[in-house]
Amino acid sequence: MQVVIFNVLKLVNTKMDFFEQILIKVDSNAKSSATTPFSYFIQTKNLKIHYVRIQHFQQSTYRSAVQLLQANHGFYITVFEDLYKTSPKKTIDRLLYHTGVSIRIHGRATSIKKITKPEAVDFLKNNHSNLSLKTKYSFGLFLKDELVGLACFGQIINMRNGAKSVVLIRFCNKSGHRVVGGLTKLIKHFVKTYLIDEIMTYCDLEWSNGDNYSQLGFENKGKTEPNEFVINLPTYERIFLKKFEKEVEPITVNIDDYLKIENLGSLKFVKYFNV
Repeated sequence: MQVVIFNVLKLVNTKMDFFEQILIKVDSNAKSSATTPFSYFIQTKNLKIHYVRIQHFQQSTYRSAVQLLQANHGFYITVFEDLYKTSPKKTIDRLLYHTGVSIRIHGRATSIKKITKPEAVDFLKNNHSNLSLKTKYSFGLFLKDELVGLACFGQIINMRNGAKSVVLIRFCNKSGHRVVGGLTKLIKHFVKTYLIDEIMTYCDLEWSNGDNYSQLGFENKGKTEPNEFVINLPTYERIFLKKFEKEVEPITVNIDDYLKIENLGSLKFVKYFNV
């Protein structure tokens, strides 16, 4: 009986670690309710959040909860425990951004400069919650000498029809800030500089329904398959499954220390120019 009581108390304390931050930083009147034995749903004045713990996580149970939540609530933000634990401030700041609470900077007050890959990686580590990906071009928005926004693009591809295409891999504001019109300004600059005909990008369904891209003139091309990850339970480190299988020898790790999960996938968007 004592073991059961301890586990229940541990569950409550782990939940409150995130929920208390929501009450303190986001909305003191927020409400929460359990969705599975390892997750709960939070409703604030401006946000709906599904917080998913990795202890006792089961993918099939999670899928069923997602279907029910989407049917009853439409779009909501998903926060996995490992991402919150490794980047608590960035996670809360990103949630606040979605409520409109941020320092607003007008894009016209900024200047554009091409920055190096190490500079881009460092900015993303400090201000973006997603994993870094390979990029070819990075352009920053500067307010005087301060980097306040960043767009990263992939390799430019010459299509069979003669069009020049590129992927917008990341757009990121400085944490706690919003550069109004910043993404539009960076895209226009990149298109003009490299004579781009189309830009493709992806919207993470755990954080957005893609409305921001639609408002910028991008066309929704449909949903992609979810990405698979492996989480190191003691450290909360998240690794792409393919990378884990390629780089980690099974005999060198305790397999019980790792959890396989998949995200909600993405929406693919494309914007055409010079047509």
